[in-house]
Amino acid sequence: MSGKVMICLVGEQTIPNLLAVLHYKPAAVVLVHSDRTERHATNFARVISANTSSQTELCPAAAYDVAAAATSIRTLLAQAQWRSRVYLQFDWWHKGDGTGWLSSRGRTRWL
Repeated sequence: MSGKVMICLVGEQTIPNLLAVLHYKPAAVVLVHSDRTERHATNFARVISANTSSQTELCPAAAYDVAAAATSIRTLLAQAQWRSRVYLQFDWWHKGDGTGWLSSRGRTRWL
């Protein structure tokens, strides 16, 4: 496959990832998810398919084992034989001081 490949780390809030997919318009989107976020990843893949021409791939990964997650991502990328630019979209949430507010800041990094 040629074109850009975006790797999204799927959490319970998929809107930041969706905005990045709509903005960058990658040829393919890899949705890295844990057992807990598999349903979110599956739903997100449907939204991507309905609203873009991007190919989607689900990539299950261990939630708290970074080495295993990295291996899962590398294996999927090698199997797909993508010869293109790959970039990573990630977000984090910061919980306030008990007031219940949340803020999100997304970042995109080229690999």
